[in-house]
Amino acid sequence: MKTKTISCFLVLIISLCFSSILYSQEYLVVGARPVGMGEAYVPIADDAYALRWNPAGLDMFRGTEFIFSYTKLLWGLSDDNLNEGFAGYVHHLNKYGSVGVSAVVFYSRVFQQTKLGLSYAKKLTGECREEGLSLGFTIDLLRDEIVKSRIEEADPNDPLLTGPAALMAPVIDIAILQKFKQTDLGGINLGATVQNLNQPDVSREGGGKNRLPLYIKPGIAYVLEREFKLNASLGMTFRSDPVSIENKSRFNFGFEGWVYDVFAVRGGVKSGYGKNVPEILKTKPTYTVGTSLRIKTIFDIEVDYALLIPTTEHISTFKTHRFSLILRPQVTTRLPDLIADVNTRKLDEPLLAGKQYEIDFIVRNAGEKDARDFSVSVVQSLSDTDSFTTIFKSDIDNLEAGEDTILVINWAPDKKGQYELRFTVDDDGENAPKINGRIEELHENNNSRKLRKRVYTKPEGSLVVEPEVIRIKKLSEVIEEAPVVPFVFFEQNSWTVPDRFVPLLNLITGRLLENRNTQLEVKGFYNPVEEYVDDPEGGRELAQMRAEQVRKRIISRSRELQNRVVLKSSGYDPGKPRAGDPVSLSNNKDAALINEENRRVEFSIILPGAEEISIPFEGDMDSILSTAVISPRKDMLSSDPGILLLLTIPQNYDIRYLENKLTEVMGVSKERIFINFDDSLINEAFISLCSDYLLFAPYSQVENLEEIIFEDSELNITVNVEYDSPIKNMRINFIDSAGKVLTTICDEIKIGEKIPWNWKDDKGNYVYPDDKRIRLVIEDSIGLRDTVYSNVFRSIQIEERDMKESILLTQCEFDRPEVSSSSQLYKFKDFAEKIIEEVQEGASRVGVAVTGHTDNIGTEDYNLNLSLRRAEYGREILLKYLSYYLGFHTPEMVHSWLLDNSVEITASGAGSSEPVMNYGEAQKEFSGLNFGYFGLPENRILNRCIKVDLLRSSKQEPGK
Repeated sequence: MKTKTISCFLVLIISLCFSSILYSQEYLVVGARPVGMGEAYVPIADDAYALRWNPAGLDMFRGTEFIFSYTKLLWGLSDDNLNEGFAGYVHHLNKYGSVGVSAVVFYSRVFQQTKLGLSYAKKLTGECREEGLSLGFTIDLLRDEIVKSRIEEADPNDPLLTGPAALMAPVIDIAILQKFKQTDLGGINLGATVQNLNQPDVSREGGGKNRLPLYIKPGIAYVLEREFKLNASLGMTFRSDPVSIENKSRFNFGFEGWVYDVFAVRGGVKSGYGKNVPEILKTKPTYTVGTSLRIKTIFDIEVDYALLIPTTEHISTFKTHRFSLILRPQVTTRLPDLIADVNTRKLDEPLLAGKQYEIDFIVRNAGEKDARDFSVSVVQSLSDTDSFTTIFKSDIDNLEAGEDTILVINWAPDKKGQYELRFTVDDDGENAPKINGRIEELHENNNSRKLRKRVYTKPEGSLVVEPEVIRIKKLSEVIEEAPVVPFVFFEQNSWTVPDRFVPLLNLITGRLLENRNTQLEVKGFYNPVEEYVDDPEGGRELAQMRAEQVRKRIISRSRELQNRVVLKSSGYDPGKPRAGDPVSLSNNKDAALINEENRRVEFSIILPGAEEISIPFEGDMDSILSTAVISPRKDMLSSDPGILLLLTIPQNYDIRYLENKLTEVMGVSKERIFINFDDSLINEAFISLCSDYLLFAPYSQVENLEEIIFEDSELNITVNVEYDSPIKNMRINFIDSAGKVLTTICDEIKIGEKIPWNWKDDKGNYVYPDDKRIRLVIEDSIGLRDTVYSNVFRSIQIEERDMKESILLTQCEFDRPEVSSSSQLYKFKDFAEKIIEEVQEGASRVGVAVTGHTDNIGTEDYNLNLSLRRAEYGREILLKYLSYYLGFHTPEMVHSWLLDNSVEITASGAGSSEPVMNYGEAQKEFSGLNFGYFGLPENRILNRCIKVDLLRSSKQEPGK
């Protein structure tokens, strides 16, 4: 081979160098794991590979390690075989540092290189072996040899052949490694290696013409050690040789992930060198991948593999495979691994000074050997100072491998400020926070956990309330609970039952089960103005589907109702409007409200076999009221508590004998006999059973309330607050003895100024003061709260006492004054008897106010007139019952009695301006019944009503 051939061979060797292939004039690249990470291993250095990559890492891992590696470079190269071998051994001298020896051999057919190295490292700082600062160095003896006998047809005058066949030179490398302590988020490593520090002359001609270039390799790594271990590293290589290469630096990036310290995958990339070089020397990025398998039996064996994929044009078809083997004697690796962890789920945020908190301190042994006789401690510092105080210390006798224990720490910070808590395992707690452990472990950098928490003081407020003793006059009130509106309304073109009607259907179901002789008839309707406008048959089908869905809802509650809840499919108009004709209205708002009421389902009660009986006043009444006629109806009254006996008579006709006889024959009290007046009757009366009470009876019969009139018309409240953080909001509530909020008095408070309150809640109703108090709630910008209470109020009652009782008749037809339900008129009978009773008991004053109400459809003037007609209608009905029970035959007699007994009955209209409101517990249970809201069709029906209030006054002795 000629000189040109030899030169080409050397150029090839140099090109291999730039492709990260081992060459004597550059630097050694050994080991499958570092290469698999793209050579970004300098800041990792946690095993025997540190011998050749960063000797400072030798003193930062535990256990003796043997390492062997073999590489066949550029598989597929036909001209020569390029091989590399590497062996090393690391031994720890404990406090004297760590040492290692290594040997690297590169050989081909015509060239061989050997490096024998001695390495030493000493850790200078750090609480455990796996963290801190370490320095290291390696001294190599380098030997290069050219096998001249294998070079054929060469020029004998070539300097490569005329010089010595072998040369030897010492090489010095130095290194540094800083591993910071890991937190819950991981840790950071910083490292650097300087290779060929002495730059020895390796030329065969001598004279320092060919010195080894200086390499500086800094790097940074992110390390996370959990069940899954993650390393990610970035490094740089700076080359000092003044060869004409534009870019004298390259970068390296690599990562690897370990699963349970058994299996690993890794990858990396390293950039190429510059542009202004011969074509064969140009290099491009090289990509690397690798894997590891670690098996722990008699020995701890780790097998590593790496594949290099070069992209340089001339060698891109040749891949390099690296294999490495690391042996770790188990006698050194079977160690405990104590881990400190913290569970803060019991900590309330934000934290308050003076309050005690529980923290779970978890001590875990993740190693392969039991840990015996060690200590745990918790220390704290305040406001980021270096002064730590031990707040917990305990000894643990034994913690088996793979087990953990939970220690409950009771922490009570006594001051506000920024706290740091350190939870430490294998520490005597005396020199905190520095670890002073005695147990040798696999990893010592996980023996401590930090917890940083800020502690606050909450705002403090005070209240001044005037007066605390209240003078009042009481007004007792008995008012009906929530009335029933027995209709179900639907959305347009829908047959789905809205959820707000579920309480109504449950109520009807329960009443049917209590009254077993009754049947419920269900009728469906649609709105022909907006639903199936040109398809009446489709509208009828929609109406039937609505009725069927309501029926299914009822019988689903009880199957025994299946034959008692029937659909009415014919004999009525399913498109009949309920609240007027929307087509004739010019007001779009009113038309929309009427359309809502047309999309409905209506109910009616059927009593089979309970036809009306005529009773003539002339003849044998006892024969007419025989058992054969009365018995079926008597049985119904006896078994069905929701049925009333309706006696229809002519006005001004005394039939008390008939009423008394019915009481005797039917076996019912007079309270269940309802007298109805019909002026068209002359010499007869009619007996029938009234069943619509099952639908229209209130959810709950009555509620006793008390209204109060205050002598001291205003309460004055003054608020003062001391706080650290800005106040976010404050509010003053009026609460009962159980802490329930009755009303919010104020939520915009000016500190130090008097806040007046008129004793009314947000609905305008007076609130009774006894056993109640004021509560001030303060919340600052970080969520801390303070709650301040006033003294409990007490009242002094002045001598007058009033009593009020109210009823509500809700079944007035649209645009009509009359009440359509017999059971609703039954309430007038009750009220007339109460008026007479109050007069007989000597009430000093009795007033009856009959008020008519309307919905919001139509103009206010029209509604005001309609409401007055309803009130006058109600007043006339009430006077009829008073006349009957007083035994009077003319209206003049009734008016005279009212005047003589100071009884005043007035009628007034409220229109739609004063919608009736619900009272009592039923409003909570049936929350959809917000009757003052006209947006629901059932509420508009309810407000087509007559309200009757009975007010009577009595005198009391002073002081009682």
